[in-house]
Amino acid sequence: MKEKRITGLGIAAFGVGLVVPLCEILDRARQIHFFLISTEILGISVSPNIYAGMAYGGFLLSVGAILVSVRMNHLFPQGDALRKIVRLLGLSTYPFYLLHESVGGFVLDRTSKLGIAPGLSIVLAFLAIEAVALLVAAWLEPLLRKGLKRGIVLTRRPALP
Repeated sequence: MKEKRITGLGIAAFGVGLVVPLCEILDRARQIHFFLISTEILGISVSPNIYAGMAYGGFLLSVGAILVSVRMNHLFPQGDALRKIVRLLGLSTYPFYLLHESVGGFVLDRTSKLGIAPGLSIVLAFLAIEAVALLVAAWLEPLLRKGLKRGIVLTRRPALP
């Protein structure tokens, strides 16, 4: 898309990429709603569709941010330090996705047992997930990548004469 070479098939794939997550989000919202002890937020009864709408809104906001960043990349400051921070935050998104339920669920469980307000618990869970995701992206993945490269090099057989 950045190179202005998107085809009809690419547009269709983008459409599928918007619809499939909606289905997943709706299904997951219904699962979560089923297991909730309370279905109220700030005293207002909330349906699974409300949860799904909030999640899908966040998803669409993220897709929009990606599209804007692709279009406006040339305006981004060129300083090395800021680019490294933004790159690390970008690299942390996949570990964040993989860890959000386990780390976030753990933090939410512990904070609720400590009597911490739900809003603050969500903020603490988000910060904990991002901290672990940053550790994975900045330290664990490069270490694993280095080890895998070394292992691949060690297992290569010499060329036959």
